[in-house]
Amino acid sequence: MAEFRRGLKAGIIAGLISGLLIGLILTGLNLTVFNDHIKEIIEYSINQEEKRTGQLIPIDTKDTILFIVTYGMIMGSTITGISSGIILGLVLGGLYNIIPGKTPITKGLILSMCWWIIGISLSSIIQSTFSTEEITQNTIYRTVDYTASLIGQILLGYLLGRFWIKFKP
Repeated sequence: MAEFRRGLKAGIIAGLISGLLIGLILTGLNLTVFNDHIKEIIEYSINQEEKRTGQLIPIDTKDTILFIVTYGMIMGSTITGISSGIILGLVLGGLYNIIPGKTPITKGLILSMCWWIIGISLSSIIQSTFSTEEITQNTIYRTVDYTASLIGQILLGYLLGRFWIKFKP
């Protein structure tokens, strides 16, 4: 019998925790390792806007945009984590007996790895189709992003199985 409620509870909590942690990690990386890259993008965008409108944009706007990007990344990762947790929790609840593995943690990890492969495949197709940049230009940034997403999915799968055990019917 499908246990959607149990999967939903486990997925929401697992997604919240993993999304928040990955958001904090990515924000930390963007403010340290990729800080210059982010600032270049912001400055380029501001310069383009100044050229388009003919008006000067105040200097503190760069800091405001960096602040918004930082907290937007945390919020975006958290929302993505929760939505992924909901989807994976419902799938785990519906297909628990079909997914290979002996323990709920193994089943959660298998499910999250499948989700990660689908997500990375779609992301790569979309980026290669619509990107106007050279492929090598953002390779390091994309590699870090994909690695962080892999870590997030492993954490999500582990926590999903852990909370599945905790929310016994």
